[in-house]
Amino acid sequence: MDETENPIEELCNLLEEMLQHNAADTSLNAWASALKFKASSTNEAIKGLAKVIALLGRCEAAAQHIPGDKDLFLKPLRRVQFMLDNQNLNKPWQHSINYLDGETMTGLRYGVYAINQFYPGAQPETSSRIRDYIQKIDDLLEEFINSDLPDEVKNLFAKHLQALRAALTSIRINGMENLEETLDAIYGSLYRRSEAILEASPGNEGIIRKFMEMLGHANELASGWENASALLTYSSTLLLPLIKSVV
Repeated sequence: MDETENPIEELCNLLEEMLQHNAADTSLNAWASALKFKASSTNEAIKGLAKVIALLGRCEAAAQHIPGDKDLFLKPLRRVQFMLDNQNLNKPWQHSINYLDGETMTGLRYGVYAINQFYPGAQPETSSRIRDYIQKIDDLLEEFINSDLPDEVKNLFAKHLQALRAALTSIRINGMENLEETLDAIYGSLYRRSEAILEASPGNEGIIRKFMEMLGHANELASGWENASALLTYSSTLLLPLIKSVV
């Protein structure tokens, strides 16, 4: 996985490469060359173009994080979408190049800059930390699956880890809001099930401590590095008996 995630940059780079393709060649061959699939394979062609359509969706979702007049960034994306909607793959690539005029490409390049400023997943530090954090969640989930915890408690923690993983993955598209909502739900669930967790704690303090530390780090990410872990502070009094049991 790359250190940064800027879908508009990915799209812009793809289209700039395609603009270098022989305009007299077919659109199918132009896409095949850029996306590295065999033009003779219908299956590969469908999968390749489906990825482009999905990339456009990611671009539009990312553009929602840009403040101000979003139409400035959505307009070139819609023109690319219009190109795809009206494309005949057997006709010369020149017919499609006409959609990728100077205004459209300039708009995309400006979108690359704007996304780098405002899109959470495009921030190198945040992107790298999300990647590392997801790997730690996967490792801890494996530990819980192989632990001696009662099935009820094991399933509870596994469910929360999977929800946390999904929320972190969605930061690239939806920002921090979903992560904050997920943490709120997890803290509430832990409080409601604290009695069962406490009963299962003896002999399992280590793995439960890892889970609580994982939540603390996720909370730091959601609250921002300069904030004082607002969610954890809010929930600490409710979860104090549980926290003390594993410290």
